[in-house]
Amino acid sequence: MKGAELVAALRKHFAALNKVETVTDSSLARQLGQTQANIGLWKSRQSDLTAGQIVNLLRKYRSAVEAELASNCITPIVEFFPVSAVDSRHGAKLEVFSVKDGAADHPYRAGIKKALCDAQGLYFFYDSRGRALYAGQTNKQSLWNEINGAFNRERGKELQSIKIVSHPERKQKYERYDEKTRQITKVAVSLHDVAEFFSAYEVHPLMISNLESLVIRTFANDLLNKKMEHFGTKSRRK
Repeated sequence: MKGAELVAALRKHFAALNKVETVTDSSLARQLGQTQANIGLWKSRQSDLTAGQIVNLLRKYRSAVEAELASNCITPIVEFFPVSAVDSRHGAKLEVFSVKDGAADHPYRAGIKKALCDAQGLYFFYDSRGRALYAGQTNKQSLWNEINGAFNRERGKELQSIKIVSHPERKQKYERYDEKTRQITKVAVSLHDVAEFFSAYEVHPLMISNLESLVIRTFANDLLNKKMEHFGTKSRRK
């Protein structure tokens, strides 16, 4: 294959990969780990590329991919954002915050929601002291949908509970002696009962499951997660 043919094929490939109409020589060089001068030499080369040149191209491309993955595998979207539970549009569930500020959208909160809707990755819920309560991930649906799904999910008394006293809500007279029967007991709670903050990170799809496993296994005694995730496995709902 001649150099010009290779460059044309590579430009077509990366244009489709990046969902753009065309790829410039400088962009192609960056994605291949080459210099723009090398791209120019390939385009002007009349003879076929040697096997050594092809191998060198593949080696540099792999290095470029690894460098790109290392520098962009985790991107913070929002950290320790206050939870302010509100009803969803149709009242079917709670959402972690509202984008509305009166009649109009609040630009900062609207921007966070859009970023969460456009990304997959990892998220964390924290209590009022900023201690992690729950870690989760999504590599299919958006972070926004997954975060709100976890926010509403019931997990049972043995997995997610606090010890409190149950007091009557109906109108009745307070009696001091009656308080003796109101014992402190374990009560199941949802994340929307105890979560005060959340963080979210966009993560490269190849890293999501293993990073979640690392977090959960590192803080096995602190998080409310039901399953102890394993490295090298696909995501599983909790």
